[in-house]
Amino acid sequence: MKKLLFYLFLAYTFSNLLSCSKKGVKIRFCNDLYLTNDKACFIIENKTNKKYIFYPPSSIEDNDWSYYLGTKFIITDEKGIEPKVSNLYLDNSIPDEKEMDKFLLNEKKDSLLWKDFLNRGIKVNYNWVKSYKSMRKNKFILLPNQENKLLKKITFFKSQLEKSGTYYTFDKNKKYFIHIEMEFDSTKIKEYLTPMDLDSLRKNNISIFHGSLKTEEIPLIIE
Repeated sequence: MKKLLFYLFLAYTFSNLLSCSKKGVKIRFCNDLYLTNDKACFIIENKTNKKYIFYPPSSIEDNDWSYYLGTKFIITDEKGIEPKVSNLYLDNSIPDEKEMDKFLLNEKKDSLLWKDFLNRGIKVNYNWVKSYKSMRKNKFILLPNQENKLLKKITFFKSQLEKSGTYYTFDKNKKYFIHIEMEFDSTKIKEYLTPMDLDSLRKNNISIFHGSLKTEEIPLIIE
């Protein structure tokens, strides 16, 4: 009888540990391979009992002005050595004030508000505005046991750059691997949200996700 109880206890403990290991917020690639000419496809899963709102970091190459909160993609060869990294600066990557005004006024939802500010001579914090718009555009909410697929363009080659950025030089005789790390800092995110945004999240019992996510390493196929 004691042995039976002991084995039942072990089975319960193991089951509990297995269940706990499946909980949390996870990130994974959509596929087992990553092709350099494809967009990065990855999935964020919410395996908790909380409602989370995510403001995805956007240091991964994007066509819009965006905020930066720490996204890294790490590429290494079979020995764990990174390929040669170079940087390119393009003058047209930073818009002038007139371009920023045009960007603000062309946003349908906010055009009247920004136009009113500008007409009244109120100084607009352009950096805050562009970050706020990017966050609103890219945000998403995950209820318990929901997931969301993200597609992002990662720049690997100089020819892919549309603005200032980093590119790599690969050795064709080597095999490479890639994984992505995302850092969500709720303290930093709150600096870009309005009091109305924060109040709405509180009323709806939605938490801003805070923490680090990391994918498994997968092969990077150079095309």
